Amino acid sequence: MKDMRFGFRRKMLVLFCGLLMLQTFLFGLGGAAAEGGPGERQGGVQPEYVEGEVLVVFRPGVTSREKADWLKAHGLPPSEPIPGTDAERIALPEGADEEETVQALKASGLVEIAQPNYIYSVALASTDEADIPPARPDHYENWDVRQAWGLENRGQLIEIFPGYGRTGVYGIDMGAAEAWKTIDEDLLDPVVVALIDTGVDIDHPMFKGRIWTNPGEIPGDGIDNDGNGYIDDIHGWDFVNNDNSVFDHPLLDYHGTLDASVIASVAPNAVIMPLKVTDGGRLTTEDWVRAVHYAVNMGVKISNNSLAFNPYSVDELVKRTLREADMLFVFAAGNGDRFSDPINLDEELFSLVNLNYPKQINVAALGPDGNLISFSNYGKNTVHIAAPGYAVYVAVPRGLVEGFHYYYVDGTSEAAPHAAAAAAVAMGMMDLSVLETKDLLLRSAKPLPALEDKIMTGALLSLDLAQSVQHLDVDLDDPKEFRNSGVTVSFSTGKYGALKAGEDVVVLRMDGMDAASLAGKRDAVTFNGVA
Repeated sequence: MKDMRFGFRRKMLVLFCGLLMLQTFLFGLGGAAAEGGPGERQGGVQPEYVEGEVLVVFRPGVTSREKADWLKAHGLPPSEPIPGTDAERIALPEGADEEETVQALKASGLVEIAQPNYIYSVALASTDEADIPPARPDHYENWDVRQAWGLENRGQLIEIFPGYGRTGVYGIDMGAAEAWKTIDEDLLDPVVVALIDTGVDIDHPMFKGRIWTNPGEIPGDGIDNDGNGYIDDIHGWDFVNNDNSVFDHPLLDYHGTLDASVIASVAPNAVIMPLKVTDGGRLTTEDWVRAVHYAVNMGVKISNNSLAFNPYSVDELVKRTLREADMLFVFAAGNGDRFSDPINLDEELFSLVNLNYPKQINVAALGPDGNLISFSNYGKNTVHIAAPGYAVYVAVPRGLVEGFHYYYVDGTSEAAPHAAAAAAVAMGMMDLSVLETKDLLLRSAKPLPALEDKIMTGALLSLDLAQSVQHLDVDLDDPKEFRNSGVTVSFSTGKYGALKAGEDVVVLRMDGMDAASLAGKRDAVTFNGVA
């Protein structure tokens, strides 16, 4: 009789070797030749870009005639608008040089930005084990929340497969059990999270009722009903193939499915908007910028970016998007160098994480023992927080391996969506701005000794956000609606605060403060026993 155990092992080994080869390929994306391209070098490596294209943002007030005249005078075709943005693409004629075109545009005085369409690589999650025995536990086929140690770590054995795993340390988790004692899930508003990644298996059982649906679009009518530049964008968009299919193949859309499942498992109110910017071949400036603007134009305030962006210092269009978009950008800190050795991002330029703009949260990967996993990047001045990144229990695309709907992966790619999910919980609790949400996440984090010298907060992401709301400063002219009960709110001396309870604005003040000082500030109410 054929050895079924060996056959299954071989099948899994082939699969995960394939994923490893895909990861290696993604980190070595091809593009323009390394010599002579525009932009400065990053660590001795010339940024790669799409040949025959230039991206441009014209200055406000530049007329269509001025654009057309300049382009025609320089032998260039008319520029094409990039949907949802103020950027445009110029397709260069054969023989035209990207560097010369960029420099000529910059010298014209007509543009704010002129640059190539850069190519980025993707920081895929990794897994240590491929040799899985055929006697599979039920939690490979059916969701088992007990396997999600990042939500509640009871010191249990995190059993990746029978007889193998790592024992956790009690309390090294995001405090989900405590969080749901003070946060009523039923009172959380739905919050959309843009997943900027590969595609997502949106029909996986994990995502029932959790995938965003465009309320302004009529499915299948071939019309751009909401006028956003995308036809039949029912559940997001595939910017790689420029169509509305956000799931094309279980192998190519493996990474996005993993990350989406983390968000769905952590935040009960999160609604996932799949925005596919890579299919395993490449990620370009244009596709990422289009995805961000698509989400922003739809009112989305949170995006998860488990991606490694390499030519970080030369991509002005990406940097401008990061600065100006009203969005919280959650980034994976990265899975070390090509030898899987962790990188101190305070000392070495690695990716867009190094920019550390105000609306970014950069996330390292933590193990169940309270230490960063071996290959997680870190940086006291660049990485904000840590989140579970070892043996993260995730959904895998249907059809990848028969009988496997859930599995375990390691990586900062899975740490980041924990933070995006926590942000969704925060925004679902209260009417918070992007920066207020970031501040709340960082202040509510759980300090851990092993992280003190590694990352900015020295702390693990926490879902127990309600306990930190009591320190949130808010303005009477900008009251915050809090949709959960049982939370005590106080304010520092000299501060007034206002929360919205239903339709009523509740004015809060410090105990002992003169009630007369509230005159003209809206009606005072009793709080903490003081009128």
